[in-house]
Amino acid sequence: MLGYLYRGQGGVFVDGRRKRAPSPLKLAQMLCRWRPDLTKDTLERIAELGDDQIWAVMDRVPPEFMTETAKQFAFQVVTTSKTELLREAR
Repeated sequence: MLGYLYRGQGGVFVDGRRKRAPSPLKLAQMLCRWRPDLTKDTLERIAELGDDQIWAVMDRVPPEFMTETAKQFAFQVVTTSKTELLREAR
C-alpha cells in the first residue's frame, strides 16, 4: 500500500524543475514539515479518528456506488495515509 500511495501522481507541482508532481501523501507530508503551524490542528483531529470511525464512513456508502472490495481498499488507503502522516509529524 505504501508503494501505491507514494507512487501516485499528484497535480500540485512544488518546483518547476521536476517533471512529476509529488504524490498527494508526499505533498501533505511536505506541508506538515514546512508549515506545522497550519497543519497541527488538523493532524490532532486525524490522530483522534479511530479505525472504527473511518470504517463507519466507508460502510455508509451504498453498495451500488462502492463494492465491498472497493470499501476495503479505500479503508486501507485512508488508514495507511493516516499512519504515515502522523509518523511524519512526530
